[in-house]
Amino acid sequence: MNLEIINLLEEEIKSLLFKKLISSKHPFKEKTLYLFFYENQVYGLYECLSFSTQTAIFRHNGYRPCYYYASNKNLDPNLAFYLLRQENKKASSLSIHSSMEKNKISFLWHSFDEKKLIQEETIHCDKEIKTVLNFYESICLLKRSVLIEKQLKDYGKYLYNQFSKDFKEALSKSNYLILNGDFTCIFYLLHDEEAFISQRKRIKEHAPTLQNHPTIRHKQPYLLLLNSHQHDPAMKLEYDGLVQEFNRFKINLSAHFFPLNKVSLSKFFETFHLFHYIGHISKEGIPLENDLFFEASDLKNLSSVPKILILSACHGLSKQFKETFFEKGGQTLIYFDNSIDSMHMKDIFQSFYWQFFIRRSKIEEIILSIRRKLYKNNLNWIHLRLMGRGEVRYKGKE
Repeated sequence: MNLEIINLLEEEIKSLLFKKLISSKHPFKEKTLYLFFYENQVYGLYECLSFSTQTAIFRHNGYRPCYYYASNKNLDPNLAFYLLRQENKKASSLSIHSSMEKNKISFLWHSFDEKKLIQEETIHCDKEIKTVLNFYESICLLKRSVLIEKQLKDYGKYLYNQFSKDFKEALSKSNYLILNGDFTCIFYLLHDEEAFISQRKRIKEHAPTLQNHPTIRHKQPYLLLLNSHQHDPAMKLEYDGLVQEFNRFKINLSAHFFPLNKVSLSKFFETFHLFHYIGHISKEGIPLENDLFFEASDLKNLSSVPKILILSACHGLSKQFKETFFEKGGQTLIYFDNSIDSMHMKDIFQSFYWQFFIRRSKIEEIILSIRRKLYKNNLNWIHLRLMGRGEVRYKGKE
């Protein structure tokens, strides 16, 4: 049976999912299999049962929908089937796109329960919601206390109750959350009367383009870099502690501690598979000597980038820098989206690398574990972010 891959419009996808038919000028053929996709969703296999007067009737012929990370214009059939098989083995996922229009936050969410695949809802950004979002921005500056903890939980419960019953049901059934848009922070704050959602669910942010490289091997080179330009003592403490940790694991590590320029940083980006950067970051990019910055445009000119980029820094990178990182072949980005206490970073990443290299856990499992540990000690867990592939793991010696 022949197979065709077709990019549908949003209205056509909804009609396919709920009515099993599509009204289109496309010349569908009977007894042909179709793999439909829209934006970053692949919707399984469908067989065309009949086609007449621009209306085609279909039968679902296998695989649940899955979220994919490939360019819409270049969806390779082999990659599509690989993703379908892998996603159908996993626990259910919930992908959520959020956007702001006037005083409303709109959410388009996709559950892999086919009966509720596409849902839309809005939350009015009233005074209470704005207070919650402002609290999120300032929480990193607050000292942990019983009062602050209660306030955080109350805000989380308030946000949770703004969503519909359908969304709450889909959320309870999902083990994975894939976030995209301007208000991803809301889902780190949600509290469902039992616990914060981000303490139970694996959460990652959508990356625009990803290839299939789920493992990191033993002989691939790793870089630990401390930018001595404007560094503080806590950063040097983190650097020294991680150098000792890598030596204990007998990992192929290059460690450097000096001011950066564009030539040296470009070489690092192109050489190493895992790049852990310690230092300051601004909206302009990574600070260099002579008050210059390494920006997204510089990244775009590189021949390659690391598979894994880890940032021990405040505020992360610009949206453009992150998108360029994935477009150039990056797989996984770990960062903090707000100011953090540098004193905690040594413990955070010693735990990370022990789980990654010794236990060989998936990165998404490690991040969830660290969020839980951080929750017991401070408030920084709410700002720890994972973007791109979470299933990457260390394979070790071949």
